[in-house]
Amino acid sequence: MKLSIGKAWDEASAFLGKEARLVAPVALATFALPSILADWAYPGGRTGGAASGLLVVVLLAVMVGQMTIVLLVNGWRGSVGEAMAKAARRLPIPIAALMIVILPLMLVAIIGFGASIANAGITDPAALTPGVIAKLPNVGWLLLLLTVALIIVMVRFFPIAAIAVSEPIGPIKLLKRSWTLTKGNFWRLFVLVLLLGIIALVLDWAVTAVVGSIATLAAGEAKAFNLSALLVALVSGLVGALVSSVSAAMAGRVYAQLSVEPSVPTTA
Repeated sequence: MKLSIGKAWDEASAFLGKEARLVAPVALATFALPSILADWAYPGGRTGGAASGLLVVVLLAVMVGQMTIVLLVNGWRGSVGEAMAKAARRLPIPIAALMIVILPLMLVAIIGFGASIANAGITDPAALTPGVIAKLPNVGWLLLLLTVALIIVMVRFFPIAAIAVSEPIGPIKLLKRSWTLTKGNFWRLFVLVLLLGIIALVLDWAVTAVVGSIATLAAGEAKAFNLSALLVALVSGLVGALVSSVSAAMAGRVYAQLSVEPSVPTTA
């Protein structure tokens, strides 16, 4: 079936406008609050240790929120709490499916970069600066290969969360189902994923540049748990919640279009 992005947008935006009272609590609890806490604790997006653990929690919360909104936009007849509970129960399925795809890509990246580093005779990790890495043999081709692979994964598995929460299938069948549903619609979905990504990046840049500058002038440099970091985290979290809500609603309506008989449970 040919996908209509315009139709999906009309349906998603109409739902978000009409049912904001249902979506807002989900978006605040799963998109905004975890992100605000993470950005407040680690302004600037530091990684490693506790920061990485908190990032995992944020990602899991976002996935639950996405699947909950998918249920709501596609006609869920139970309560919002029941929808969130179902999304939480189904969470391991899309995670396992994505790991099946991502882990081999990570392995290829590790082997490829490792081979390039070994061929270059570099033994000191401190010598691996971005400039040095860029000059390693075959790194350009490896990066191109991984970029193309990631684009394919993002596009062909765009509705994976929607399928996971809507159909009682396991990880392998979930991947096959997503691949089948998106067949013949790659470029339409590519444009959708690209637009959503650009919107997210532009808004994130705007928050960092504008709100970050104002917060710095008003309350000083952003540091963990200070007022400046909180101001930036609040605005960033709320803006991110809006973008994530739109993306989730779009994924739900895309799934409804691509699936001849969209299966959306009416009970928890």
